[in-house]
Amino acid sequence: MAQFWKPGTEKPRLVEDEDGGVIFLSSSYSSSSSGYGYVSIEKQRQRLPVYKYRTAILCLVESHAITIVVGETGSGKTAQIPQ
Repeated sequence: MAQFWKPGTEKPRLVEDEDGGVIFLSSSYSSSSSGYGYVSIEKQRQRLPVYKYRTAILCLVESHAITIVVGETGSGKTAQIPQ
């Protein structure tokens, strides 16, 4: 499970992975790690429920002046649809 940065502690390093996503490494992360404990941003996006509806949502937004998207908390509505 990913760990979040806590204010007052050392900021995590940012590193690009092989898929072009950015990963955050904690100061305790070992460079010899086999990659467990992090997932590229693109892979995280693909796991969100809203990801599988991206084409349909884009078509609706393009063709309608107003589009209302309803989904559960954490489904990616606010973070992923604007991107």
